[in-house]
Amino acid sequence: MPKLKLPLRKRIAVIHSQLLSIDGVSLEAEKWIKVYRQLGHRVYLIAGKFGSEPKLPHLLVPEMALEHPTIASIKKMAFEAPISGQEVDALQELIH
Repeated sequence: MPKLKLPLRKRIAVIHSQLLSIDGVSLEAEKWIKVYRQLGHRVYLIAGKFGSEPKLPHLLVPEMALEHPTIASIKKMAFEAPISGQEVDALQELIH
Protein backbone atom coordinates (compact mmCIF):
# COMPACT_ATOMS: atom_id res chain seq x y z
CA MET A 1 0.00 0.00 0.00
CA PRO A 2 1.48 3.43 -0.92
CA LYS A 3 2.33 5.78 1.93
CA LEU A 4 0.25 8.89 2.26
CA LYS A 5 2.45 11.94 1.73
CA LEU A 6 1.56 14.76 4.12
CA PRO A 7 2.10 18.37 3.13
CA LEU A 8 5.31 19.95 4.32
CA ARG A 9 4.79 21.72 7.62
CA LYS A 10 6.19 25.22 7.64
CA ARG A 11 7.11 27.91 10.11
CA ILE A 12 5.04 31.00 9.39
CA ALA A 13 5.52 34.44 10.91
CA VAL A 14 2.61 36.86 11.09
CA ILE A 15 4.15 40.35 11.16
CA HIS A 16 2.36 43.64 11.80
CA SER A 17 2.66 46.81 13.84
CA GLN A 18 -0.08 45.58 16.21
CA LEU A 19 -1.54 42.12 16.78
CA LEU A 20 -4.06 40.49 19.13
CA SER A 21 -6.15 43.62 19.40
CA ILE A 22 -9.66 44.50 18.21
CA ASP A 23 -8.66 46.31 15.00
CA GLY A 24 -9.47 44.87 11.58
CA VAL A 25 -5.94 43.72 10.76
CA SER A 26 -5.61 41.88 14.08
CA LEU A 27 -8.96 40.15 13.60
CA GLU A 28 -8.03 39.08 10.06
CA ALA A 29 -4.61 37.89 11.25
CA GLU A 30 -6.29 35.75 13.92
CA LYS A 31 -8.35 34.02 11.23
CA TRP A 32 -5.20 33.18 9.24
CA ILE A 33 -3.35 32.05 12.35
CA LYS A 34 -6.18 29.60 13.09
CA VAL A 35 -6.10 28.24 9.51
CA TYR A 36 -2.31 27.86 9.49
CA ARG A 37 -2.35 26.01 12.82
CA GLN A 38 -5.17 23.71 11.66
CA LEU A 39 -2.97 22.83 8.66
CA GLY A 40 -0.20 21.85 11.07
CA HIS A 41 2.09 24.83 10.53
CA ARG A 42 4.01 26.46 13.37
CA VAL A 43 2.97 30.11 13.72
CA TYR A 44 5.09 32.88 15.22
CA LEU A 45 3.92 36.41 15.95
CA ILE A 46 6.06 39.51 15.46
CA ALA A 47 4.63 42.93 16.34
CA GLY A 48 5.40 46.34 17.70
CA LYS A 49 2.53 45.98 20.15
CA PHE A 50 0.30 43.15 21.34
CA GLY A 51 -3.25 43.91 22.51
CA SER A 52 -3.21 40.86 24.77
CA GLU A 53 -0.62 38.34 25.94
CA PRO A 54 0.28 36.01 23.02
CA LYS A 55 -0.20 32.29 23.57
CA LEU A 56 2.07 31.48 20.62
CA PRO A 57 5.82 32.03 20.24
CA HIS A 58 6.27 35.74 19.68
CA LEU A 59 8.68 38.64 19.40
CA LEU A 60 7.93 42.18 20.50
CA VAL A 61 9.74 44.82 18.41
CA PRO A 62 8.84 48.23 19.91
CA GLU A 63 10.28 50.04 16.88
CA MET A 64 7.41 48.57 14.81
CA ALA A 65 4.67 50.13 16.97
CA LEU A 66 2.69 52.97 15.42
CA GLU A 67 3.37 55.06 18.54
CA HIS A 68 7.16 54.76 18.20
CA PRO A 69 8.64 58.26 17.59
CA THR A 70 10.29 57.32 14.28
CA ILE A 71 7.13 55.67 12.95
CA ALA A 72 5.03 58.64 14.11
CA SER A 73 7.40 60.99 12.23
CA ILE A 74 7.15 58.90 9.07
CA LYS A 75 3.34 58.90 9.25
CA LYS A 76 3.23 62.65 9.84
CA MET A 77 5.62 63.46 6.97
CA ALA A 78 4.00 61.03 4.54
CA PHE A 79 0.32 61.68 5.16
CA GLU A 80 -0.37 64.95 6.97
CA ALA A 81 1.07 67.69 4.75
CA PRO A 82 2.56 68.25 1.32
CA ILE A 83 6.34 67.88 1.31
CA SER A 84 9.11 69.33 -0.86
CA GLY A 85 11.79 67.38 -2.73
CA GLN A 86 14.27 67.79 0.11
CA GLU A 87 11.68 66.58 2.61
CA VAL A 88 10.98 63.56 0.39
CA ASP A 89 14.67 62.67 0.66
CA ALA A 90 14.48 62.97 4.46
CA LEU A 91 11.36 60.81 4.53
CA GLN A 92 13.01 58.13 2.40
CA GLU A 93 16.02 58.17 4.72
CA LEU A 94 13.75 57.67 7.74
CA ILE A 95 12.01 54.77 6.06
CA HIS A 96 15.28 53.08 5.19
